[in-house]
Amino acid sequence: MLRKIEEVRKNVFIFKKVYCTKLIRQLFFALILISANRFNAQDFDSSLVARFTFNNGDLTGGPFKEKAKLVGVSLVKDRFGNENSSFYFHGNYGSYINLGVHPALKPIIGSVSVWFNMENIVMSGQGAEFNPIVLTKSQPGDDFFEGYSLNYDWKSGRVNVATTYSQLNQVSLRSKNKIELGKWHHVVMTYDNDTMCLYVNGKLDMKMKKGFVNRYLETDSVMLGNSANKKNDRFFNGMIDDIAIYNRVLSEEEVKELYHQSNPNRNAVILRIVLIVAGILLVIGLSIWLSVRRYKKVNRRKQEQIELANRLLELETKAIRTQMNPHFVFNSLNTLHRFILETRMEDAEKYLTKFSILLRKLIESSTSDKITLQEEIEILQGYLAIEKMRFSNSFEYEIKVDIKHTNEIYIPFMLIQPFVENALWHGLMAKKGDRTLIIEFKQLDALRVLCVVEDNGVGREAAAANKDPLKKKSLAIDFIRQRMELFKKTKGIECGFKVFDKKNDINESLGTKIEITLPILN
Repeated sequence: MLRKIEEVRKNVFIFKKVYCTKLIRQLFFALILISANRFNAQDFDSSLVARFTFNNGDLTGGPFKEKAKLVGVSLVKDRFGNENSSFYFHGNYGSYINLGVHPALKPIIGSVSVWFNMENIVMSGQGAEFNPIVLTKSQPGDDFFEGYSLNYDWKSGRVNVATTYSQLNQVSLRSKNKIELGKWHHVVMTYDNDTMCLYVNGKLDMKMKKGFVNRYLETDSVMLGNSANKKNDRFFNGMIDDIAIYNRVLSEEEVKELYHQSNPNRNAVILRIVLIVAGILLVIGLSIWLSVRRYKKVNRRKQEQIELANRLLELETKAIRTQMNPHFVFNSLNTLHRFILETRMEDAEKYLTKFSILLRKLIESSTSDKITLQEEIEILQGYLAIEKMRFSNSFEYEIKVDIKHTNEIYIPFMLIQPFVENALWHGLMAKKGDRTLIIEFKQLDALRVLCVVEDNGVGREAAAANKDPLKKKSLAIDFIRQRMELFKKTKGIECGFKVFDKKNDINESLGTKIEITLPILN
């Protein structure tokens, strides 16, 4: 019997875990849509068997444990200007990188991509007149030995790629144009049993029939900047970066994508996504801290308000955006957690959907300091729907709109929500029995909209008496008052808000009414 009970408990736990994971994935998906760009598909290409970025001196590059070995090279800036992200070769026998002998570095059919910036022609050495960039051998000996190679032919001034099976089976391609010294260039060679191609800076430059199968000397390394050949002893002077080796032939479009690949350091956005998902409360708290700091800075420059009015308005707008307060997000996630623990999966899924939609609308609307009246109404509806669900439908609300074409009227962002939040938390939630919140929009004239927020709560006096003295005062109303003053000065529109205590004949509170006069923005 105990075993059966334990099995049931285990199955329930698994069910909760699976369902919880599903819900969390939905939230993650919503956050990723809001926060991030898509990942680079090149990073997930299974045919990319080796890639050496050299970022911060990283010498790992493939599905093998061995690190590349460097000798006499120096870390310098790459083509994007990132520090310590490419290697400088000094153009002598003691300056090279050995990528290793692993078979993955030597595909029978493949593509080899490299970025290089040749600083000087190195004429010292002996044998064939070239400066080696990438080279590995196909057979022993010093003649007709290239498994594959990318070189600079310093006599013609062109980049050269070659592959050799034997003295009678060799293919060599030179670029149409000379390579300019002191500039970064991207070179890709692709080859199969029939054809070899040379791409320069994202474009197909040369193509030739091949007609043999590549072979490699098993014990020979893939070398950068050194020919490692007694008869043809040559070196490279300049920078080499981003070596990529594929075990298939890349298409012209894929080579072009490689050439136009963005700064890999931009992938730090991935870290930003992880931080948002793992630490959403911390991020929101940091935003509030930055907003308060910005607000204090504005106050210190109060004497310059007229000259800097537009800038101040922008700063205050950003500060108000943080007032979709972190307690709301924290409490919302706690409510979602409670639904899951109580196995109220249908409620949890509905709640998560409403929360994700509201979060997305807030982020989408925050790209400007103004918002359409229609968008503001939708955000308020989403916020109240979530709060109503969280408080077990213990209050009712209604939004009345006596204005046409609400999608053509623009008002300042996030001026109404803090009043609605105060009415809900301090007025209605402190009351027992019937709880009602009414929001009404009317157009006063061509320049202004009137918003009335009215509740039948306990009133301001009772709310102040019940307030925890240890809790800090919200800055939201102060922010709104200062923004209204700025709108008056910068736009010349009379706006502001008034608060009325509703009472009956015997001076008992019937709730609170707030009239907010909003400026219409162009």
